[in-house]
Amino acid sequence: NRLSVVAADDTHRTHTIGGSFTMIGAGALTYEAVVEAMEKGNVYASCGPLIHSLTLDGTILRISCDPAAEICLETHARHAQRKAGAGLTEAEFDIATLCEKSVGNADAYFRLTVKAADGSYAVTRAYFLDEIGA
Repeated sequence: NRLSVVAADDTHRTHTIGGSFTMIGAGALTYEAVVEAMEKGNVYASCGPLIHSLTLDGTILRISCDPAAEICLETHARHAQRKAGAGLTEAEFDIATLCEKSVGNADAYFRLTVKAADGSYAVTRAYFLDEIGA
C-alpha cells in the first residue's frame, strides 16, 4: 500500500506541543472534502514552512514556498537535487533523467523537502512516477 504523510509531535514537554502539522489541500472545510483530499494525497507534513504550490509541467517540477535555506528533491534511487540560498522561495527541477532511469520501476518516486533557516522543514508525500504518467 502507498501511504501519504502525516505530521505529529512526539513530545513530553508542554512547551513543544503543537510544533508540527499536516496541511490538507481540501476544496472546502467539510468532512467529505477533507477526507477526499487526504485519500487523494493532497497533503504535506510540516513543522514550520508552508508550501504554496507544487506543479508538474511535463518533466519540470516547480515548487513555491515560505523562505527556505534549501529545497531538496529526493528520489527512490538516492539521487537528490538541491537548491540552496538564503530566502529561497521557489525552485525548479527537471525530473526527465529520473523518469528515463526508472522506466518500468513501479517503486520509482520523488518527494520534496523544504528546509528553513531555523531548521524546521516541510515534506511532501511521495509522488510515484507511474501515478503521474511519467
